Amino acid sequence: MSAVLRLIQVQAENLIDAIRLPFRKNRDLYRALRNIIGFYPHKISLYQEALMHKSMLAHAKSGTPLNNERLEFLGDAVLDAIVGEIVFHHFPSKKEGFLTVGTDKDKINTVYHVLNKYMKSYGRDKRIYVVHRLDRETSGLLIFAKSQEVQETLQKNWTKMVPERSYWAVVTGTMPDKKGVIKSYLTEDKSLIMHASEKDNGGDYAELEYEVLQEKHPYTLLKLSLETGRKNQIRVQLKSVGCPIVGDKKYGSTYKTAGRVCLHAGMLHFVHPVTKKHHQFEAPLPVEFKKLLK
Repeated sequence: MSAVLRLIQVQAENLIDAIRLPFRKNRDLYRALRNIIGFYPHKISLYQEALMHKSMLAHAKSGTPLNNERLEFLGDAVLDAIVGEIVFHHFPSKKEGFLTVGTDKDKINTVYHVLNKYMKSYGRDKRIYVVHRLDRETSGLLIFAKSQEVQETLQKNWTKMVPERSYWAVVTGTMPDKKGVIKSYLTEDKSLIMHASEKDNGGDYAELEYEVLQEKHPYTLLKLSLETGRKNQIRVQLKSVGCPIVGDKKYGSTYKTAGRVCLHAGMLHFVHPVTKKHHQFEAPLPVEFKKLLK
């Protein structure tokens, strides 16, 4: 999109938001933020969450959270929310083909690099912290932290603070049952390829829950939940039951019809480390998956 067209779009959005303003429940907050940042926020909850987060970081001697009204506090909170809005609009979920973090061979084409670049453009001391990862071939939802303290809290309490995560996959073949659990032991060979065995061979124990959502020969759409988090776990365990993920040549698929590996982190439920509120996010089923199942 050209700069002129983008300017016209922004002006049109501001006009629409100005018309909507009298009917908004939080119109005073919208109006105040408009005066500070120059536009009406599109996702007000990001700003409310940032303000709440900043105020809870300051406490009186009694331990009661203080609502610090210093300009620098407000600026930090609004800045966090602006960055959140940028991420919300530009990166609704990780795209397939992108690494979460860099390797020796590729440090640029990563979600971490792109988001950090956006963060630093809004403040030199702003950065993000990696909490968990997705395979390069997998698309979907990722959590990043805005402080090392929050990063460590999430990582140390992962199962408690992230009680539910679901993936969608399109596979070929027929699953053993409509619902079930795949249990196996995973080992890695010298070529860095994972292998699954039903017998305990000294490998890492792995459990994967699955549910069949839709079938259209030769494809099956699955909902998947990890009980353990092992390298390439979903991909190798589905291969082990004769149902490789479409496009996953590394783990047995001969189908290239989607132009990608059909594995997507579609739902993530986590407990906010500061407010303790429960949040659930969903990344829609990719278009490539839908085309296969029509």
